[in-house]
Amino acid sequence: MNDKNHLIHDLLTDGMKEPERSELLCKIMGDKKLADEYVSFKNTLATASLRGVTGDVAEGKRYYALFKRKMLGRRVRRTALRIGGAAASLALIFSLSWIYSSQNTYRSLEALTTVFEVPAGQRAVITLSDGTSVQLNARSVLEYPSVFSKDSREVILRGEGFFDVARDGRRPFRVRTSDMDVKVLGTQFDVMAYEGRSHQVSVLEGTVEVAVKDGTEKMILLPGNTVTCAEGRLKMTLFENDDNFMWTRGLYAFVSTDFATIIEKLSFYYDVTIELRNRDLAGIIYTGKFRQTDGAMEILKVIQNIHGFSLHKQADGTIVIE
Repeated sequence: MNDKNHLIHDLLTDGMKEPERSELLCKIMGDKKLADEYVSFKNTLATASLRGVTGDVAEGKRYYALFKRKMLGRRVRRTALRIGGAAASLALIFSLSWIYSSQNTYRSLEALTTVFEVPAGQRAVITLSDGTSVQLNARSVLEYPSVFSKDSREVILRGEGFFDVARDGRRPFRVRTSDMDVKVLGTQFDVMAYEGRSHQVSVLEGTVEVAVKDGTEKMILLPGNTVTCAEGRLKMTLFENDDNFMWTRGLYAFVSTDFATIIEKLSFYYDVTIELRNRDLAGIIYTGKFRQTDGAMEILKVIQNIHGFSLHKQADGTIVIE
């Protein structure tokens, strides 16, 4: 790794502090070759993160090269990188039209939008340009600029993300979902915003402002507060444990949860069809914690050992419970 790559690596992995961070970003925005290296390195680290080898830059470069080969010669809005192995069907999607205009003119890094998508059964960690760390749960999508502007920090989330926001009193950090806007200065909080489900914010540290999309209702959340947005209304509750955050440690936690809900969550997180043919089982209550890497079938086998139902997988991958 050359000296320039070392500097870019430190910038992207939060190994560089102010004022060096700002000075390097200014150099990147004024030097097209350096900016191209920055973008390439950023995509390399993101790919490595999805494969669970965040520190293995060489591995990330090998898979990013596949992406570049697919990209060359194409004038497309978005291009997907598909990765094999345990992370088959991972999609790392980037908005490409920012790079060159029709006159091949380089645009500001602030205009680059990265769309990072995590597939079923996986999770990923991203470090944003301001040092903010974001953990993304399965089937989540985060849209964010390569470099935040001088006046704002804003990302768009579909799915679930845990944010550890770098403090910046001049630039509030905003997370936008289809139903809510979340505003903070520096804090730790979880946002759940899967499409078709009630959106929810849980605060672990600091203070968070949550507003419905049309701005008609706002709430201030403190540590221990959870707010749920449903049908345009906010409702606040308290949480007494860290179960809402267990997924960031690679665990799925169920506390006094009925079996029907467990099945629904496993089906969603792992993108698998689960048929509950014995409806008498729907109401059984279960408490337990499972590793995300176990997969839906292994989790169900553990519950089967306690409750004694029949369990098998069909040729098409459907899990049947009787």
